[in-house]
Amino acid sequence: MKACHAFLDAGDALVVPSLDRYGRSLQDLINMVAELRERGIGFTSLHENLDTTTPGGRLVFHVFAALAEFIFCTATTRARRPSVVRFPGARACLAARASPA
Repeated sequence: MKACHAFLDAGDALVVPSLDRYGRSLQDLINMVAELRERGIGFTSLHENLDTTTPGGRLVFHVFAALAEFIFCTATTRARRPSVVRFPGARACLAARASPA
């Protein structure tokens, strides 16, 4: 990524397929886009259809970046969660349901 940033000059625009492909975290994403903006370089995300060279585009960027991080965190949390939720008394509940009344 650093080589890509070094190649860009003021007036250029960096185009990425989607926000989640550009940064690893929300803070990382915001920092990299802020660095580009300070250097006069635009940022465009094709999937989200946003362009940070406009005030509205910057607003949408921050909203989509937060959503991308939320989706990533939700997916990783689901991947770590066990498929069966265990809680105290679970066996008693299952045994009571299995025995005929």
